[in-house]
Amino acid sequence: VQSARQSGAAAVYTELFDFDGDEIYFHTDTRIAESTYAEALLAYEEISVIGLAKEGRVQLNPPGETLVGTGELVVVAADDSALPGTPGLSAVVDESVMSTVGPAPEGPSHVLVLGWNTRAPAVLRELDQYAQPGSRLDLVTEHGSPVLPPLTNLAASVSRGRTADRSTLEAHPVADYDQVIVLCYSDHLDVQKADAKTLVTLLHLRELVGGRADGPAIVSEMLDDRNRALAQVAHVDDVIVSDEVLSLMMTQLSENIRLRPVFDDLLDADGAEIYLRPAAGYVTPGSDASYATVVAAAARRGETALGYRVAADGDQGILVNPTKSTRFTVSESDRVIVLAED
Repeated sequence: VQSARQSGAAAVYTELFDFDGDEIYFHTDTRIAESTYAEALLAYEEISVIGLAKEGRVQLNPPGETLVGTGELVVVAADDSALPGTPGLSAVVDESVMSTVGPAPEGPSHVLVLGWNTRAPAVLRELDQYAQPGSRLDLVTEHGSPVLPPLTNLAASVSRGRTADRSTLEAHPVADYDQVIVLCYSDHLDVQKADAKTLVTLLHLRELVGGRADGPAIVSEMLDDRNRALAQVAHVDDVIVSDEVLSLMMTQLSENIRLRPVFDDLLDADGAEIYLRPAAGYVTPGSDASYATVVAAAARRGETALGYRVAADGDQGILVNPTKSTRFTVSESDRVIVLAED
């Protein structure tokens, strides 16, 4: 559900929970026991520290002044062979390129949801929780009888329409929305028919939006992972394969039950969550900056950097746990992947 409200989040969760990607580990290093959490964030070249664990309790993104002490670090690493890394960086933190402009206040949003299934109410509740007052949501569906959950920040409208038909989509100013979410008709169609209808919808959306840089973020649900590549042909910002993240998470827990409090914190709205935030709030656009500089800039904001999204690289632009010496030429469209509490 969290993946639906911001493009790119699904890829980050999949990377963390998939055994083929960078994974979450517990790591003990007495050499930095006297360090603060903010200092620990910059202690390793190839490891991303994301929290602290002690006596069975896990705190992701604790306050920067928290002492590491005798507990364990919660880290993200390519594999466990990277864990014994010696503290120390080859990269330099360049404070001169850190942004002095705070993040722009988020205004009301306008969201278009196409489709309906049993997961839709949870998606709407999640969208409402993070929406600013005065936001609007338009729901269009061909199947189902939508019963909307109570919404506080979103003024919602519901209409009937064949969402895979271009004429239906043309009746809405698609390019003017902030976000478009396409849900599968999994309650009414079999997997392949539901995905086929979704794919047609995505192709129409991409044609209607065109190459507009200020067009909406398009997030789509798919039922069969084999259809993910087809969806990417439409240059969708994010493709969420239903239940994939949950399945990956359960597999991880079967291997290491100690990860349970980490996952609980990540997926709990009251805990530290994953956000993809404008890079301009961390580093001045146009500057050439090391990832170590990005990490330090996030720490100043009370956040834990987890990675970076290079907008120009499209589907391949999400980098989780890059080395601290990795350099980025920061653009206005780039995003910093952070753990934060809002």
